[in-house]
Amino acid sequence: MFPFTFLVDSQHLGLTEIVAPPKPSFTVVQINELETPGSFIQQEAFVLTVGAAFRDNSDGLRGHVEHLAEQGTVAVGFGISTVFGRIPDAVVDAARENNVGLFEVSRPVPFARILSAVHEEQHRRSTAEQEKRAYLHQQLLHSQEKLTQTATAGDVKALTRDAATTLEARVTIKDPNGLLIAEQVSRAFNAMKKTYSSSYRISSSATDGRPYTVDVTSTRTLTDQDRSLIRHYAGLAATLLSRPAHLRRIHNQLNSFALRIRLGITDEGELYSGAVDTPVDREGFTRPIVIAAQSPRGMQAVVERLDRETSKSDRLLHVLEVDETTFLMVVRPDVTVRDVLGTLGEHRGRVRIAAGGPVLLARLTLDHVNQLVSRARTLRPGDVARANDSGLPWLRDPTVAYALAARREEIFGRLISFDAAYGTDYETTLAVFLRHGARLGEAAEALGVHRHTVRTRMAKIEKLCEIDLHNPAHFSEAYLAMTAFEGGAG
Repeated sequence: MFPFTFLVDSQHLGLTEIVAPPKPSFTVVQINELETPGSFIQQEAFVLTVGAAFRDNSDGLRGHVEHLAEQGTVAVGFGISTVFGRIPDAVVDAARENNVGLFEVSRPVPFARILSAVHEEQHRRSTAEQEKRAYLHQQLLHSQEKLTQTATAGDVKALTRDAATTLEARVTIKDPNGLLIAEQVSRAFNAMKKTYSSSYRISSSATDGRPYTVDVTSTRTLTDQDRSLIRHYAGLAATLLSRPAHLRRIHNQLNSFALRIRLGITDEGELYSGAVDTPVDREGFTRPIVIAAQSPRGMQAVVERLDRETSKSDRLLHVLEVDETTFLMVVRPDVTVRDVLGTLGEHRGRVRIAAGGPVLLARLTLDHVNQLVSRARTLRPGDVARANDSGLPWLRDPTVAYALAARREEIFGRLISFDAAYGTDYETTLAVFLRHGARLGEAAEALGVHRHTVRTRMAKIEKLCEIDLHNPAHFSEAYLAMTAFEGGAG
């Protein structure tokens, strides 16, 4: 809806009110020069006309205005032109009789200018509304995330405090018997002012389904975003109050593990003694698997995917972060690499996997893990090294390692220094280009740039490092140097 004041106050539109409209606003502007437009006229429309159909019959304008009123017109803008040099009296009288607004549109103003002004205002308002909704939605997500982070500590009182602060309200939660569990009041809350309240009931397994009650009282009107946040708080509170038995067992196990480590009980698998869902078979064997992603965010996405899929079978995930892009996962020996690949879904082609053979969990050492990490780093995204693969053990030969380290410094060390001095990203570009087997399209997609950008960068990198990556020997040398770089010195 657009207010008529918007048009009248815009002097360049040349509108003058003759008869006040029955409503302060209209829905659409329409130009009409038909005698009986019928259903062409939309409800609550502002109709612009110069009366061309009645050039020789000005008395017919009375019936025309009456017809427009019957079709739902809220006001008529009559344009002064060569057809009529002023608004005929019949039009003014008909507007008053049929309760239709009437505006005079001065002669120099084309109707297109009015249409354009309305469309521009409509676009401006739509854009402003979208930006407002996006801002409020972002604020809601931020507040929900903050409450979720607080809830991870397991303290319902701290959760209630943060909810009260965000909502500028008094927030209380009571058990099914009406006893107060938590109450927090924001500093911005003033009980002397008019208040607005909202109440929710939440069920909990800890009370056999009998509901807890959440009450929120605020001195400002509660918006839709506020109510969404209250529901989010109520859901988190319900989870904390339920305290499922299996979560308590897991927390107790973690406490037990911490005590065992503190007391030095680390031999013969004692740390996993009595654990639920231990990743071993009856003989105590497990299978170590190292998975390397292309970025920290990529690794997080992979771990979350594995956790979701593992939870579907009501099992726990056993992983250990090796570095910001690589992690160790231990599974039962009957879990195959094919099983893991199926679980990874869309992430399958983005990670490098090195799977070890069955080993006693009590005998699993850091050496096992480091060997798998080294093997994973020699792979391309999407490749898998299984336990029965030969691998590249000669890479760990001291002489080879020394030579690769030297070459690594010549190539990547030079690029790192250049990047630091000139703000370029050549070191990352070369690493991604090598990992993707010199395929420009894949490297460009991984870097998030155009393939021509990658081609230009690679030309500069080759010139800077004095190498020709079209030469298989140079490419292999650079790839192995990169692998040594990722693996660390030793």
